[in-house]
Amino acid sequence: MKAQKSIEVTCLSSEAAWTLFQKEVGEETLKSHPHIPRLAKIVAEECKGLPLALITLRRAMAGEKDPSNWDKVLQDLSKFPAEISGEGERTQRDATLRNYIATRGNYFRALHEVYIDNCSKLLNLTWLVCAPYLEELTIEDCESIEQVICYGVEEKLDIFSRLKYLKLNNLPRLKSIYHHPLPFSSLEIIKVYDCKSLRSLPFDSNTSNNNLKKIKGETSWWNQLEWNDETIKHSFTPYFQIHEAEAYLTDSEESEIDGIDDMQQDSASN
Repeated sequence: MKAQKSIEVTCLSSEAAWTLFQKEVGEETLKSHPHIPRLAKIVAEECKGLPLALITLRRAMAGEKDPSNWDKVLQDLSKFPAEISGEGERTQRDATLRNYIATRGNYFRALHEVYIDNCSKLLNLTWLVCAPYLEELTIEDCESIEQVICYGVEEKLDIFSRLKYLKLNNLPRLKSIYHHPLPFSSLEIIKVYDCKSLRSLPFDSNTSNNNLKKIKGETSWWNQLEWNDETIKHSFTPYFQIHEAEAYLTDSEESEIDGIDDMQQDSASN
């Protein structure tokens, strides 16, 4: 299997996802048995437009001409109920495919960079536990995501152990990165913008003593963070830097105030 070191994820429409899946699985496989096209379409629908899921299943099922094995895939997909938000309601779907990927997960082990963008129905990215060598993670414009790693996953201190860069941007419902503190032994930079529901960071007392260089975000977000221990908060405060846009506005306001003061002083002297 060819190693994949980085991948960008933007959700596809159902039609585009089915077209991609058909192309990748191959016409020969789809025509090898009359039941396979129907089963393949159901499998593709379960991926909810996620290219990562489509690619993983394509690699697993290309050349698979036994309908019973396609049935087994569908059974596997139903075993781990990761959440995806539906039209007006939430449905339990295995869109992250963590259970299936765990058994066929070599594809993800080589991932070093992941960029998730504009996946509006995604509620978590629990499949990241299958990417132990991940170094850079960016998640942007996913309006429904609530957790990066969902609750119910067994505690694993090696999650994100090699992660160096983490950016979370415009995730209004995000509440949790991980439900237990992690050492983040390699983390250097974390950026958090427009994540008003994220009230805590999964840091332990050792994180700041490792490779951490900066935590960037809005002042309002930083001030509302909740900490289990004030000592931990104080240890991370020196690393916090305000968002560039906020810094620019602050500098502009200060320049404007200075300009007004200068004008008033000139007027008074005249």
